[in-house]
Amino acid sequence: MHYRTFVGLDVHKSTVTACAWNPNTEEENRRTFLYEPSAIAEWIHSLEGPVQAVYESGFCGFSLYRSLSELEVDCVIAAVSKIVRPKGDKVKTDKRDARFLSRQLAGGNISKVTVPDIETENLRELSRLRATLRDQLTAAKHRVSQMVLRYGLRFGGKEKNWSTKHRSWLGEIEMPTVYAQSVFDYWFGEVLRLEDAKGRLEKVIRSLCKEEPLKTAVEAFCLIKGVSEITAFCVLVEIGNMARFKTAGAFSAYLGLVPSEDSSGDKTSRGGITKTGNTHARKAFVEAAWAQNRVKSTYVKIPEGTDLEVARAIRSINTRLKRRREHLLRVNKRKSCVANTAIAREMAVSFWTLARLLVV
Repeated sequence: MHYRTFVGLDVHKSTVTACAWNPNTEEENRRTFLYEPSAIAEWIHSLEGPVQAVYESGFCGFSLYRSLSELEVDCVIAAVSKIVRPKGDKVKTDKRDARFLSRQLAGGNISKVTVPDIETENLRELSRLRATLRDQLTAAKHRVSQMVLRYGLRFGGKEKNWSTKHRSWLGEIEMPTVYAQSVFDYWFGEVLRLEDAKGRLEKVIRSLCKEEPLKTAVEAFCLIKGVSEITAFCVLVEIGNMARFKTAGAFSAYLGLVPSEDSSGDKTSRGGITKTGNTHARKAFVEAAWAQNRVKSTYVKIPEGTDLEVARAIRSINTRLKRRREHLLRVNKRKSCVANTAIAREMAVSFWTLARLLVV
């Protein structure tokens, strides 16, 4: 569609600053609204059409986009990480930001964010809550372990930390003072509370994985060695429609699992991975790659009724991942962390391949 007017929206918690620009007439129209989508839509409809609006991705999420879309406003969300701002521009105000966005949209310099449907976004909240609980649980366990060491207490058993016997030992610890004991009881209780909350949430996620539309894709992804239901669920809800990625390389680049590069002329210089795009999905692939490292055999039992092409792809994927890791470690002498990142990228490519076969 050929648009006549482009609207940049600088969105805040309570206000929205708008700038409408018509490239043909060079006419500029600025307004400031309270956070009222209906008032914004009414003003946009009064402009010379067709009109397209844009605002940056951020804390306000997709709610404004959905509200404006319901009010028949053509709106897009700009990926803030892809917006290139002039280095010499040292003045930043809401009006200037809205004006800048309208120009960028008119020039076709906006990388659009893919907006998930409301159901996928709700499932994404569950996946991110689990990640938060996991991080909090790890921090609480560190607090307990460090406090025990500070007071010169050592576990004498041969079992690993946080085994059943280790937990029993922790439950019987007596600190030298009542204050230290109260702090220790708090952190140990926090570990138990977070473990319970995380376990209950994972049960909910696993039950969702047994229902469509997730069931078919999750079952196929879990046949890849190292991939659990939680990992498959995280990737599916974070990525959404994988068909939007035309190539496996584009999918890997979106996850930030491709090498960074700073080359010029005859000089080629590559560095660590870019770490752009979806952080949660990238972490899921890296964790799955570490789990795949513990795999002894590439054999996997394919359930009856599985499509022959899908089954062939799964066997090929498991074999390739194992051989690729061995080649990186033994032949190329790569560090384990570097090899694991490479395997994470291979695993992402495998997910994309399977998604194409499953039409996810």
